[in-house]
Amino acid sequence: MHDARHRPAFPVSPEHRRHFDPAITRSLPGPVRRWLCHAIRPGAPLFERVRLDMHGHIRIGRWRRFTAHQFDSASFC
Repeated sequence: MHDARHRPAFPVSPEHRRHFDPAITRSLPGPVRRWLCHAIRPGAPLFERVRLDMHGHIRIGRWRRFTAHQFDSASFC
């Protein structure tokens, strides 16, 4: 398993650190680049950390409830 805490989500130079610029996605695979450029408007603020709280049902033999908490951070270059 890879440790994402030590790997940048995608390269971000200091001048792009606070807001999304589609140019920072140019080295990514096409489908990823297109999705990011569709989902994030140019100039949108970029956050360095996120907490995701999830809940629902997952099928492991039978349907079971689950809750999960995920913390992620991006190491901007």
